[in-house]
Amino acid sequence: MLRIVKPKTKRAKRELEKRAPKLEENTKKLLLLHGTKVSSVLRGVLADLFHLRKAEGRAIKYSKKNDGVRPFEGGGETSLEFLSQKTDCSQFAFGSHSKKRPHNLVLGRMFDYHVYDMIEVGVERYKSLESLGGGKKASPQPGSKPCFAFIGEAFEARPEFRHLKELLVDLFRGEVIETLNLQGLDRVFLCTAAGDKVLFRHCAIRLKKSGSKVPRIELVEVGPSMDMVIRRHREPSDNLKKEAMRIMPKTTKKKVKNLRTHRRAFASMINMRLESSSSSSPAGKTVLQGEAAAVAGVGDGGMSTSASDVEALLGMKMMGKTKFDFKGKSEQMMDYIKKLRACIRAFQELDTTHNCEKEELMKQLKDEKRSHAETEEEMRNKQDMLESGLVDLKSLCAGLEERLKCAEAQTEALLLARKKDIEALQASEREQANLHQNIEKLNKELVASAQQVGVLQDVNKRLQEYNTSLQQYNTKLQSEASSAAEAISRTQKEKVAIMENLSTLRGHSTTLSSQLDSAKASLQEKLSQNKLLMDDTDRLRVELQRISEDRDQRVTQVQALSAENAMYKEWSGKSIAEMELLSNKAVVLEESYSSANEHIAILRQQLENAQQSLQVAKAQLSQEKVDCVKQQAQYAELQERLMKAEKKVQEGELLRRKLHNTILELKGNIRVFCRVRPLLPNDEEKESMPVVQYPTSNELQGDGIELLQATGGQRHFFSFDKVFGPEVKQEQVFVEISQLVQSALDGYKVCMFAYGQTGSGKTHTMLGNPDVPGEGGVIPRSLEQVFQSSQALSAQGWSFRMQASMLEIYNETIRDLLVKGSVNSDSSKQYVVKHDSNGNTSVSDLTLVDVTHWKEVSNLLHQASQSRSVGKTAMNEQSSRSHCVFTLRISGVNESTEQQVHGVLNLIDLAGSERLSRSGATGDRLKETQAINKSLSSLGDVIMAIANKEPHVPYRNSKLTYLLQPCLGGDSKTLMFVNISPDSKSFNESLCSLRFAAKVNACEIGIPRRQIAQGPRICES
Repeated sequence: MLRIVKPKTKRAKRELEKRAPKLEENTKKLLLLHGTKVSSVLRGVLADLFHLRKAEGRAIKYSKKNDGVRPFEGGGETSLEFLSQKTDCSQFAFGSHSKKRPHNLVLGRMFDYHVYDMIEVGVERYKSLESLGGGKKASPQPGSKPCFAFIGEAFEARPEFRHLKELLVDLFRGEVIETLNLQGLDRVFLCTAAGDKVLFRHCAIRLKKSGSKVPRIELVEVGPSMDMVIRRHREPSDNLKKEAMRIMPKTTKKKVKNLRTHRRAFASMINMRLESSSSSSPAGKTVLQGEAAAVAGVGDGGMSTSASDVEALLGMKMMGKTKFDFKGKSEQMMDYIKKLRACIRAFQELDTTHNCEKEELMKQLKDEKRSHAETEEEMRNKQDMLESGLVDLKSLCAGLEERLKCAEAQTEALLLARKKDIEALQASEREQANLHQNIEKLNKELVASAQQVGVLQDVNKRLQEYNTSLQQYNTKLQSEASSAAEAISRTQKEKVAIMENLSTLRGHSTTLSSQLDSAKASLQEKLSQNKLLMDDTDRLRVELQRISEDRDQRVTQVQALSAENAMYKEWSGKSIAEMELLSNKAVVLEESYSSANEHIAILRQQLENAQQSLQVAKAQLSQEKVDCVKQQAQYAELQERLMKAEKKVQEGELLRRKLHNTILELKGNIRVFCRVRPLLPNDEEKESMPVVQYPTSNELQGDGIELLQATGGQRHFFSFDKVFGPEVKQEQVFVEISQLVQSALDGYKVCMFAYGQTGSGKTHTMLGNPDVPGEGGVIPRSLEQVFQSSQALSAQGWSFRMQASMLEIYNETIRDLLVKGSVNSDSSKQYVVKHDSNGNTSVSDLTLVDVTHWKEVSNLLHQASQSRSVGKTAMNEQSSRSHCVFTLRISGVNESTEQQVHGVLNLIDLAGSERLSRSGATGDRLKETQAINKSLSSLGDVIMAIANKEPHVPYRNSKLTYLLQPCLGGDSKTLMFVNISPDSKSFNESLCSLRFAAKVNACEIGIPRRQIAQGPRICES
């Protein structure tokens, strides 16, 4: 029986009322405990949790070591339950550290001061409040409520993630409130499921000025920040969960009948009948006699309490002999009153008996309730004792199962370690032999390297002098690149983690394939041994049969000799010498017979041993087959996981590309892509070391390029948004710019142009060869994507009108490439470039062609390519002698929303810069070269002015720069391709092109602006 505790003071009564069960439970408190060994990471985690929960006394922290607390072990939770009851805490966080489970954090909840559930996680990549600058600002303010965001399907699909979600929400739950002020949402907890990890981030919500009534919302990471790896978890049983979630029903008072009111009603009814009987008119004589008989019956035999008699009494009327017979009426009234008194007296006696019976029944009911409550209390105590014993047994069983699993895992690990040691020993022996050979080679190379050291020391001195100048330039570049590197570092780290996971999976698959091959080889060896054993048994059987036949022959010979001996003794009686000779022969034959029997026994034993070894070999063969099937299943599973990992890598690469485009749009810089053309047969590259090299580090892979002089000179390093090597195809180049082309349909102005020396592959990059499949350049692929996307958007109510134009700037003169007839036929026609206030560019009298399909644009490109100015120089057989500009104007309207967009797509192929000493241009080619170099020089002046943020930018120095003014200094999205040649003869031109591209990449032209409008639809002419 449980002892009922009654408080003796008011304070004790208040404390017991706080701990008593309620319909709305108290604010939960968190108990923070340290284990025997605690790392600095866990100390910081527990300190940050205490900092976030310490408001209003909602957290209690014990900094001393608790040796007796061992979650997930039998008997290791007693101290934890004692401390929770002592401090009245329903939540706990326990931190410990060991080699097996480093940085281990256990979160759990209590019910009735017993462990309800808990989960064990490992903490990785922890950042504290102080390191992220949170401090006191990150502590919860009065009335604030945190917002939780759980990202990932694992929080609904996997039970351990769902369990962690419930614990985290319960851990930071505050008091129950009726209303919520939106300004109280000052914190956000982001939980992202990534594989087997949960990325936990704590961010603060900051309201910034936006220039309007609605403030701009920013998320600032304030800590704590960590990655949690789920190791073990224990959920409550169904009965315990049902008991914890049970809600006590609200009791209502039962209605009690009021007997006094019933009695008063009965009395009033009787009075009303009396009044009605006294005021009624007299009737005949027969009625009077019946009433008198009824009165006499009542007076003689007493009053009956039946319903009919009472109704007759109440319905009786006073009747006299005459109208003025008041004496008779008074006598009748007296008798009537006597009967009424007798009736009332009878009812009072019945009422008293009923009250006595009711009191007796109430006493019996109270006794029954008391006995029922006592039995119910006893049963409840027994049930609690049984449940507590069942929980202890379950925890003990779980601990034993964990120990069994650990023992099995250790045995498997030891077996795997033994196999790995054997393989490592064999590999070390092979490596030792290889090392002896390599040592001999290294000794020979050491002599040669000693000679090169002297040369390298001289080169090193020159490099150090040049390095000092580069460091000053590098500091400026690092300050500009730090902001971009910080934004991209997170995505790159995630990509590196995915690549490492992919490499481990590939290594694991290769080890499994090698194990499968070794298992197959061992299986073949067992089969060959089985065949040899079968052959040995057949041979032993044949030999055994032959020996048995020899034994039978010897027996017959012995019998024949003994018969002859007896016959000789009986008949001839020969000499004793002959008898001795015969006896000696018999002894020899008996000895040979015994030796043959021994040999037969040995052969039988060998046969039995061979059969046993054959059975063992068969058992091993079956086991090897089972292991082979398991390894094949594991290999298939690993291949599936590898495919999923590769898919995740592709999705991550696509997400990285989108985020990179967004970052560059927000920065407002001109994007620069570098492309290196492959070596041609006439380049005559004989140097051992290539001129163009690419960094191999993860951070710069695909983004950096390095130029090295063939004579062993200095290195020049450049970093751009993307670098394409000679092996990259046209399709791979277009994938990187596809998102930029899509922006033209969204209402942005987009410009892409190619820059570089003559013969570096600019025209191949921009135009390519559309007639050959897979060889189309940026212009045909971009236009094809625009038309495909516009058709897809038609299902959403969009309709587009597109107009194409194409011109060239030849010797500072604008020519229309889409005009019918020869381009040079009408030299008097002048084309003027105009810019309006909205930043739109137009050329007077320029041919605009409405296009509705890609084939129409393809015909226009073919017509323009035939009309473009092309010449032959010493560096290129088909050198572009003009700047070619293709413009596609896009106007779209949504019929349902009446929203309008206006986008422009400019695709420009610049003429290549060249040196007269290499091109050998004369005559018209010389004038063309001078005009090209002048316009490109003007483009360089414009870029320098924008980079230096000068007040005046010389756009009007050239027709090319004036035409590109909205792209270089407006609100458009601009991309530049810098094309270089990898041969050593073009080293100086390539270096100049890369330096110019670096200046372009550093220019900030502003954030691009979308051109949309709301109003009447676009009228098509």
